Amino acid sequence: MASQAGAEKKAAVRVYHAARLPALAGSRVVLGQVSGDCARELADLLVADLTLHHIGVVSREEVASLPPGLPVVTMLIEVSRCQALPVPPIISGGLPAMHISRTEGRILGSIRVADLANGAELANEAIRAEVKKDNSAPTGQPEWPGAPEVKELTLRKAAADVQRLYLPSLEATDVVFMDDKECDLKAAFDLLKTGDYEKVVAVARASAEGCKANAKVAAGAWYNLGVAYMLVRKYDQALTALAASQKLRESKAAAEIAAACQASKAAAEAEARRIAAQSPSPSGAEVQTGMLMTNDLVIKLVEGNIAEEEILKMIASQPGRFSLGAEDVAKLKQAGVSDAIIAAMREKK
Repeated sequence: MASQAGAEKKAAVRVYHAARLPALAGSRVVLGQVSGDCARELADLLVADLTLHHIGVVSREEVASLPPGLPVVTMLIEVSRCQALPVPPIISGGLPAMHISRTEGRILGSIRVADLANGAELANEAIRAEVKKDNSAPTGQPEWPGAPEVKELTLRKAAADVQRLYLPSLEATDVVFMDDKECDLKAAFDLLKTGDYEKVVAVARASAEGCKANAKVAAGAWYNLGVAYMLVRKYDQALTALAASQKLRESKAAAEIAAACQASKAAAEAEARRIAAQSPSPSGAEVQTGMLMTNDLVIKLVEGNIAEEEILKMIASQPGRFSLGAEDVAKLKQAGVSDAIIAAMREKK
């Protein structure tokens, strides 16, 4: 990631990514052409995982019996390389030296998803997975790891990457973060390393709002706040903070974070619409949009990893019929619904 002027460091974080093709989760899947060495094994792994996550895989003959309006997509898999081979042995440095035998697995291919009804392409992505497995011994050359085992591990890694089409994920990555002592930016940086992102937001917000230092440090404070908001999936607040940072001092790093926030926000909104569309209003409900916010729908949105701010927007803008007795609130909290969302539900009731 690009640098931003100031006392910056990189910190390891876990960034939430919405599903790259969220509509797939509301569809039925027809497995199309599967070609190439070990493509069938990869397809079997994907079918099992789709089924596990309640995405039905059906035959073309079964499509006619599906409910009208249910989206149906076709998934085509092509594998151009699938291998697991031993590589020349090496001797490690250090004392004592270790003799190492390594087997490397590699899969290259592609997966294409299209609307079955009209053929419109929804996704066309490369499949790339590599796995290395070592055996080591202090004396003598150890056996090479078995090719079948390494091939299986490589297939599973490829399937996990394809899984990001229909499931949200957390990516471990490094992010630039300011740790100036001025305006207490270092306190937010130190908290960032603990992974408690909610506390990072609180500290970074206090730093940004109270910073009276020069433009460079103040821009860093607002930048930190933007990163912190992004990590808790409050994308509107993140974009506002990043805009404040850019106004004080332009930075490529802030622009990159803002672009990532915009993409995540759009994905979260699309997923919220999809989940809401699958939750029709109770019979007789007077709903202009055809959607009524209920306890169950809020729980579905939370379980679908929709950003809190998107759920709050939906509660504010859509009709609502909530039950908020003691048992209801306990059920909401057990499902992971935040206090802020429950408070919004109370206001709407």
